[in-house]
Amino acid sequence: MAIGTQNTNHLRIEGEEHIVSYVDYLSHFQNYKTAQKIAVIGGGKVAADCALVAHRQGAKFIQMLIRRNLEHMKMAESEKQKLISYGVEVVPLTRVIKIEKHSNAFLCYLSQTQLIDNRCIDNPDVPIRTEKYDLVIKAIGGKPLDAPKRPHLIYSGECKDGASTVVEAVASGINAALNFNYIESH
Repeated sequence: MAIGTQNTNHLRIEGEEHIVSYVDYLSHFQNYKTAQKIAVIGGGKVAADCALVAHRQGAKFIQMLIRRNLEHMKMAESEKQKLISYGVEVVPLTRVIKIEKHSNAFLCYLSQTQLIDNRCIDNPDVPIRTEKYDLVIKAIGGKPLDAPKRPHLIYSGECKDGASTVVEAVASGINAALNFNYIESH
């Protein structure tokens, strides 16, 4: 079984229940096609997938809110350029600290962050600002499945180990195949 991470990480902020997870969004993006102003929280490949799907759905304004700098985004430079060419605005050093729902809109309270000793913390010298969106998508990674062990079922990749790189996922798949061959031969 190699189904990726299905359990999304939590932001642990007030109003988080109003956010759509990347799993829900990418599985049912057609349910959100009327959203015109979208925030994607996260700076990895899944966040980029969400932003690009939103663009294809016809969203007029898409922001990716990332806590770190652009160079910390876990994707190739060509992927970053693709986002920019599609008009996705990547907002670095930004953290969502609270969300309020107002009828069909979501008000996000945004804090500017700073990197100190490779730790991302809020910058107390910059005031909190607000931004209103039609949809807020959480794409910050996930946790491995809490799945029962069953004979002849091998878990592989992110559903087993949590969010990882492509190289780690491929290595996990190879190990799963080797384990499968071992099980079949005994």
